[in-house]
Amino acid sequence: MQHYVHSIYTYARTWYAKITDNYSSYRYKLYRLLLLPHAHVLHIGRGTDELARVDFLSTYIFVDTQSLDTLAHKVEQQPYDYIIISLSFLPAVDIQALVTRIVPLCSPHTRIIIDRYVTYTDTVMRFFSVRAGVYPERMNQQLSWQNLQQCVRLAGLEIVAHDGGYIFPWAVPGISLFFNSFVGSVPGIKKLGYMQWLVARLVTRPVKKMNAEQAPSVSIIIPCKNEKGNIEPAVQRIGNFARTQEIIFVEGNSSDGTREKLYNIQRKYPEKNITVLVQQGRGKRDAVYQGFAHATGDILMILDADLTVMPEELGKFYITLCSGVGEFINGSRLIYPMDAQAMQQLNFIANHSFSKFFSWIFGQKITDTLCGTKVFYKKDLVRILQGKELLNNRDPFGDFDLLCGAARAQLKIVDMPVHYRARSYGTTQIRRFYHGIILIGLTMLMFKKFKMRP
Repeated sequence: MQHYVHSIYTYARTWYAKITDNYSSYRYKLYRLLLLPHAHVLHIGRGTDELARVDFLSTYIFVDTQSLDTLAHKVEQQPYDYIIISLSFLPAVDIQALVTRIVPLCSPHTRIIIDRYVTYTDTVMRFFSVRAGVYPERMNQQLSWQNLQQCVRLAGLEIVAHDGGYIFPWAVPGISLFFNSFVGSVPGIKKLGYMQWLVARLVTRPVKKMNAEQAPSVSIIIPCKNEKGNIEPAVQRIGNFARTQEIIFVEGNSSDGTREKLYNIQRKYPEKNITVLVQQGRGKRDAVYQGFAHATGDILMILDADLTVMPEELGKFYITLCSGVGEFINGSRLIYPMDAQAMQQLNFIANHSFSKFFSWIFGQKITDTLCGTKVFYKKDLVRILQGKELLNNRDPFGDFDLLCGAARAQLKIVDMPVHYRARSYGTTQIRRFYHGIILIGLTMLMFKKFKMRP
């Protein structure tokens, strides 16, 4: 009987080794997506360093747990952008203690990524190995997923995003892609996969009170085309909530006198620090990025000129970002009740569907993808721009661009409820079906980039 059990163990071990090889390949493809170019990476593991093949990194250091203390003095010279912990390639350790040890190696922008096999894979192996008289080293995946997340939180970290998958561990052309990209991405089914991963960051303590010297400055970018009647109300309704503020209007070659109105308002309200730019390209996305290029504030804000999102609410975006609760504050129109004519039913259904899709793709909850009001630090713009290149500059509005870039940069995205009002002047620039087809195409592109990993 022992002979038969040992044969089963030998077969299972061979099967397990093949899964491990394919798992390493899957991790390599995952990290090519998660890691931004020119990043400094510290990888804590044992027995595998396939991530060294990710060729666009500036620095890649692969160590075991015994070498961590020797790295502490290097942090001030060159902070790590990512610290990766591969639990499946580490011996049994106190995970909370391990994560606590790496906290001194982190800067505020560092992202800690933890990946591992799922519990039941090791349980099957242990069942046959013990009965075959072999006692392998107990690995860290015996800890439940919920307890692992709790260990991360107890170490003083906040989970930004998490996901799983890889339900078909064998390399079979076409079949692997179908199961891992489509079937394995279905909520519920992906919990049966072999891989789980999470991204965490240092918890930023809320700032109770900032003095004038500490308060970040703000640049408010307002793209506008044929919005003459909304210009002065926008300037009047934007409150003084920051140390210094500037309002940057990017005028898109209007035909209703918007440009002339902007110059009049600029002269009428000199205390508002208004800049008027004439758009060089076309479309809202181009106008927003032109505004970014001229912004001088520490914080970038986008406000649509139609005033359907109330300018008075920008102050709470500012407070939320400064408190450290989030790093990318995304306006959400789908939480509070909205005006009866503010959004057509078809648009509401489309926005809700896009939000569900984005949440599924990125592993972060997003309730409204197309709200024009988005707020983040200017210092994070470089990382956002690196991530948004996945969409090949096809987004006509910039909303998908920015969300995709923020998600790939693993910024903490927080939805801010806003009151959505009906437009009081002018008509929308959105061509519902034309732009809808473009946005659907972008969601398919995101699915391909983020989920189609065989």
